[in-house]
Amino acid sequence: MTSIRQEEITNRIAEVKLKRILELNTRLRDTLDRERIRASDASLLIIDYVQKTPDYIISDMWTLPTEENKFHQFKKIRSKKSEMKASGCCSIM
Repeated sequence: MTSIRQEEITNRIAEVKLKRILELNTRLRDTLDRERIRASDASLLIIDYVQKTPDYIISDMWTLPTEENKFHQFKKIRSKKSEMKASGCCSIM
């Protein structure tokens, strides 16, 4: 009787091990089926996106007309103020 009970326990342990191995196998197959992209191709895609997408904070990438771009207007005002300071003249308002 103890040998039958021991066989049942051994069979259950084997079934649990088999189930875990099958689950792992399924996960590994899913991983293999996932679409992969090489790092160099991903880098090229990122570079292409950055070059084509306008960033209004970076002045070299402005694609808006200057009158519509708030950052460009701020830059103009700031440069005018710095020119006034650099000229050495004082202006009283």
